[in-house]
Order: sequence, then structure tokens, then C-alpha cells
Amino acid sequence: MSISIHIPFYNPNPEKKEGHRNLRRFDYLKENIENLKSLSIKNDIFVHTHNEFLDDKKLDARIIKHQINDNDLDKGFLTWKCRSLMEEQKNDYEYFSYLEHDIKFSELNLQYWLKYQNQLDKKKLSSWVFNL
Repeated sequence: MSISIHIPFYNPNPEKKEGHRNLRRFDYLKENIENLKSLSIKNDIFVHTHNEFLDDKKLDARIIKHQINDNDLDKGFLTWKCRSLMEEQKNDYEYFSYLEHDIKFSELNLQYWLKYQNQLDKKKLSSWVFNL
């Protein structure tokens, strides 16, 4: 089993702290990548971003920098940029996932999804992982 995980990372104010834990967006991203790398299935993580903020950061993920104008960035189009790469990867991975930078996903979540994926598919319920 293998999974390709895509994370859009929009970071307009790098030092701003947010969320109930009062962390920077980068702190959430780094923590979540470390957590995802501990999953029991082979995984590759791709972070899609719009600027140079991640250029000097050490992350166990492939950073993909997209050229996107401010207007399209404000409309949330960065979240759509991973789709073409996912399509290119359709024969390389069994599963695909799209996660926001601050969404935690653990081994427990993975095992739950694997256990119930057939029931979810039968009911046409969307889930965090999908087959292309």
C-alpha cells in the first residue's frame, strides 16, 4: 500500500500565531508532516505553496512552489494546484489524500478508514483518501 499526500500551504503572515494552541502555520505544518511520516503505509508528502517561505526549512516532504497571482491566491486557487500532479501520479500510488496544513491525521485515523472504506464507498460518502 502507498499513499500520496498533498497539502496546500498558504502563509500570508509567517509570524502570526493562531488556533487554540497559538502556533504559527509553519509549526502546524511541520508537526503534521512528522506525524504523517509515521503512518504504517509508504507515503510521500507534497506541500504546495506560493512563495519562498519554505525554501530554507527542513521538512520531510517535497515542496512545490506554484506561480499564482494574488487575486487567484485570495480566491483559494492554491488548494486546486495539487490536482494535476495527483492525476500524473495515478499509476504510482494506491491512495491519495488532500489535507490542510493544520489537519491532524494519525495511524488510528488511517486504520479506521481502512477498516470502513468499503462501507463508505457503498454509501457514496466522501472521505479523506480516495482512489483515482
